[in-house]
Amino acid sequence: MTPIPPIPPVEGATAPGAAGAAAGAGAAPASPELRAQFAALMQRHEAEAAAESGSKGPTALGGMIDRQQAELNELQTDMTDFIQHMPGMDPMERTATTMTLMEKVSEMHVKMSLTTGVTKASTKSLQSLLKNE
Repeated sequence: MTPIPPIPPVEGATAPGAAGAAAGAGAAPASPELRAQFAALMQRHEAEAAAESGSKGPTALGGMIDRQQAELNELQTDMTDFIQHMPGMDPMERTATTMTLMEKVSEMHVKMSLTTGVTKASTKSLQSLLKNE
């Protein structure tokens, strides 16, 4: 077996301004034009990133919440109308309207519980996704 000869030292590799020097190590300062171009590129990138981070439209969860809010507003209007018309109603009509409103309130409660569950599950999924990255 023949021994491997030693590698000769490279003279200019560690000298400042050498062609193979690491970026920024002993390099000449950047020109003002390069600095301005770099700053413009960074600002454009930050603006594009900010635009991309925003929602590009309604999300499924946002739509669910909007529908829930519309139904809640409708129920509130129904309740206000009932309270205003109640003095002129006969007992049978009052009982029927009360039962209808109670059914709507129960349905709203179930929908709100489901929406809350979906929201919490979405939040947990997002948190675990971010944690795993």
